[in-house]
Amino acid sequence: MTSKKKILISGAGIAGLLIYIYLDRSKYEVTLIEKGECFRSVGYVITIWNCGYDLLKRTLLSRGDYAKLFIKLEKTLMLNEATFPKSFYSFRDLGYVVDREAFLDMLITEAQKIEGRMLLNTTIAEASKADEQCFVALSTGEKDAYDLVVICEGINSPTRDQYFDDIEILDSGYAVEYAELERIPALAKENVIFNINNLTGVIMTSPGSAITAHFFLTTEPDYLARRDSMRKDLETMLVQVYGTECRPIYRDNAKVFRLKEIRVPHSCAGRMVLLGDAAHGRLPVLGLGTTFATEDAFFFAELLNQLKSTEWKRVEKLIGEFSQVRKKRVEKLYVLQDIVIKNSLPRTGRLRKARGRLAKYVLNLFNLEASRIFILLLKRAIT
Repeated sequence: MTSKKKILISGAGIAGLLIYIYLDRSKYEVTLIEKGECFRSVGYVITIWNCGYDLLKRTLLSRGDYAKLFIKLEKTLMLNEATFPKSFYSFRDLGYVVDREAFLDMLITEAQKIEGRMLLNTTIAEASKADEQCFVALSTGEKDAYDLVVICEGINSPTRDQYFDDIEILDSGYAVEYAELERIPALAKENVIFNINNLTGVIMTSPGSAITAHFFLTTEPDYLARRDSMRKDLETMLVQVYGTECRPIYRDNAKVFRLKEIRVPHSCAGRMVLLGDAAHGRLPVLGLGTTFATEDAFFFAELLNQLKSTEWKRVEKLIGEFSQVRKKRVEKLYVLQDIVIKNSLPRTGRLRKARGRLAKYVLNLFNLEASRIFILLLKRAIT
């Protein structure tokens, strides 16, 4: 009988939990570690594109009464001062929104039903390649050899920074602040991307009683000093657009986070591979982070599950090819996101409209049957 391959997953966010769930236990012995004292079932509302939702629907949502957690987005509106208060274009049927805490609770519930180890308060202390394995010492003192180590530690991944070369960690020039709004009936199934008076951001509908105002502050260095005036701009915009008094609810202890962008030339190093935001974290404008984490987990697990034990000698080549294919898709979509951000700035004329229509067309194209494309690529890679 062939012994199972041992896989270590570091990071219990969306990508890490999904890979843990998807891996075939008849082939793999899986350990999931998380640096926190508990699993990270906290956060705000998140958007997931149709291509990511379809993967969840095929694999997880039928296991419980989970579909009700997701709200279908009918429109994503673009607003700016040139067309304000009307949107200059909108994306229809982009995807779904879901409360992050409820989403992660679903993943944790399903993960706990599966054979495997889930260790809290644990990180990778040291790692080195030995023969066709990766020797890992954990912060708990445990040492073992793994056939593969999957890093899903998020945008601030310490393991990535230590063991991967030529990484660029850039200041995006933006900071982000979260607030909650009273529910606006007109926003029940809409997201809004806006740029008003140098305030750029996203208002996201929510399954709960409130709506999350998830906005980026100005790139100017005095953004903290201007925060109060920017909040007033947001309130004015809501009244003008929706004709209702709807003030954001800010937390007294709310933090302002500087936003980073990650550039990783090669997201695999020997028997280590980066997935999710650890590999391609960017600005959270269109909800691409959750979508990419979902795709990363599904397609990477699909690749491993289709591998035969005799094919593990070339697993490093296969995950290298996988990473390059994923990188091309990610980079193309983030280029399009940049177009969307630039088009949210005040602009008039035919060029703005043409670029807006182009962005809509290509975004919708990439949101189609992405899974079919990747399954074909995976089959080609392992045959």
